Amino acid sequence: MALFTTVFGSTLLALAAIGSMAASITGSIVSGVQGAQQAEYQAEMAEFNALQQQRQANYQAELQRNDAFISEQKANQAQQVALQNEQSERGNLRRLLASQEVAAAGAGLAMEGSPLEVMGLTAMEGEKRALSIRRQGEVDWQEADLNARNAKTNALMLEQQGKDAVTVGQMQSQWAKQQGTMAWVQAGIGITGAIGSGIGSAVSLATSSNKTPQPNMPNTGINKWSVGNNFSNEVSSIMTNPYTSMLPKSNFNFSE
Repeated sequence: MALFTTVFGSTLLALAAIGSMAASITGSIVSGVQGAQQAEYQAEMAEFNALQQQRQANYQAELQRNDAFISEQKANQAQQVALQNEQSERGNLRRLLASQEVAAAGAGLAMEGSPLEVMGLTAMEGEKRALSIRRQGEVDWQEADLNARNAKTNALMLEQQGKDAVTVGQMQSQWAKQQGTMAWVQAGIGITGAIGSGIGSAVSLATSSNKTPQPNMPNTGINKWSVGNNFSNEVSSIMTNPYTSMLPKSNFNFSE
């Protein structure tokens, strides 16, 4: 009966160890799958976000290039308008001087003195207006040209931001994939540990089950040391009894 109980208990413990090992292996596999899936999702999201940022940056860069083109058109237009206005002003000046000269000649005035001074003043004022038109055209051209160059610079910066976003997204994707690999590695370590623990438990149970159970000896309540002591005491009392000398002599030596 004791042997049956021992074997039955060892079997139960072995089944429990196998169940624990199976649960640990299953947990490690589930953890590895979840970690790998999460890492794959993070990698895909990193790449997706990077592409979205690049598309957005490229779109903004295209808008900036359009602004640059428009600014360049405005700069060229401002330059052409200023040149035309300057030429028109100088044409008006020439016509005004010519009309003044004709008026002075019709009046019989010589081209000297006051008539000449008047024409000189007219020419000077006309030249000032022409130069002012030129300067304003240059200012308008410079402003439009600056806007065009700034727009081109912004377009280049946005394109670079898009490229940087892709680079960062790729790095994040690689990092996420590495995390997925580490999740599988950790799962493998967990599986290996569970198998090792299960094997160790099985070996321990097999070793304990091979031991032969010792029968339980009944307790008689007799102490062998107390029995020996009582016997010695009884022998001593007999030897010291005065009636002992009256007994027949014996070859037995109690002192030995």
